Amino acid sequence: MEIKVSFPHMGNSYIAFRGLVAALGCTPVIPDRPNSKTVKEGSKVSPEAICFPFKINMGDFLNAFEKGTQVLVMVTGVGPCRFGYYGELQEKILRSMGYDFEIYIINQNSIVDIIKRLREMLGHKGFYRKFWRALRTLVNKSKTAHMIERMARETRCYEVNKGETTKVMNQCLQLVDQAKTFREMKRARKKAIRMFREIQVDKTRNPIKVAILGEIYVVVESSINFSIEELLGDMGVFVFQPSGLYEWLKHLVRLDFTAKKAVTLAKPYLKYTTGAKDQYTIGYTIKCSQEGYDGVIHLYPFTCMPQTMARTILDTVSRDYNIPVLNISLDEHSGEAGFLTRVEAFIDLLERRRVQRMEKASLLEARAI
Repeated sequence: MEIKVSFPHMGNSYIAFRGLVAALGCTPVIPDRPNSKTVKEGSKVSPEAICFPFKINMGDFLNAFEKGTQVLVMVTGVGPCRFGYYGELQEKILRSMGYDFEIYIINQNSIVDIIKRLREMLGHKGFYRKFWRALRTLVNKSKTAHMIERMARETRCYEVNKGETTKVMNQCLQLVDQAKTFREMKRARKKAIRMFREIQVDKTRNPIKVAILGEIYVVVESSINFSIEELLGDMGVFVFQPSGLYEWLKHLVRLDFTAKKAVTLAKPYLKYTTGAKDQYTIGYTIKCSQEGYDGVIHLYPFTCMPQTMARTILDTVSRDYNIPVLNISLDEHSGEAGFLTRVEAFIDLLERRRVQRMEKASLLEARAI
């Protein structure tokens, strides 16, 4: 019997999850990319003060039901962050609306739980053979998509023909999505590297360097953060953004060494995590200051408790490490015009700040002579 499985959107993670579900012998059902209808329908059935990502997830699930899905998969967290309660609350709301479905709620911090829940869904016969193939597909596709996104961030600010990098990135991501075998994925990876090398760039530029940090969903989901990476790149800004599915997978198996260093840097300001990448946000802000970045854009859902707390701490970090931070909260009422105005004004500030530093350095050098 065909099993139709769906999951919420989060950036380009659907590429790897589609491959995972297909490798497990199920039919992946991909909701439409989050849009105004997703936000409207999800907000209508969600608690008013709940996190913005919860509302988008609900909109995704409603869209998945329209596409005929039978099974929902929801990953949740642990600790005081409300992400740990997403799955149970979403299930109750959807069942109260009359939907008949199965839902598998997976604890993100337990690989054993993930394997157990998948085995319940697929049965025991031949499970481990399917599972390891599916896991390999997930890792390969997420790693390649991560590489493509990183190359796009590092190339866009230097491109000669505006928009070429984004076009190449989308073409490469499509190649990864369409790859069915490991050989095809390897070819897609090599072709992506070649396509990015062919982009005409001007390396004489000295771009402003900005990190995008905060709650993982609003940082990676371009449909609700107004495509901020593309916006900054088109403005000639070099972007660093450490969040994504591949980094999350490395966290599961404790191989996220760079993130662990960031957490260590954050400990003097926030000893214990409360969820939603709060320590990562603080630690990476410090790390970026040490590496010469010009500023940080901090994105978070309006009612996110851990990131709201991190926002307060970032005021102190900004002063201690002399790095400007722009805090932006996002919810269903956020407008693109106001968002873009704030981002553009922040980049102008960073450019003036850099000019002032250079003038000051030149003056000190002249006095020394």
